[in-house]
Amino acid sequence: MIETIGFLLGFGFSVLVYVRSIRTADLSWQKKAVYSLFTFIGITGTVFLAGVLVAHALREYGVL
Repeated sequence: MIETIGFLLGFGFSVLVYVRSIRTADLSWQKKAVYSLFTFIGITGTVFLAGVLVAHALREYGVL
């Protein structure tokens, strides 16, 4: 459950970054596509892995 929340938060933040900065940038569509892909992978992956780490730690300590 925590992992899913982390993934959705990361995905939502990636969309926010795209809408607020990449979409409005004065770049070619190819650069926007590459930046969007790297942003999606980087932000979503990082927040998802942080959620996995938190869930693992909570299971280790017996909270979950």
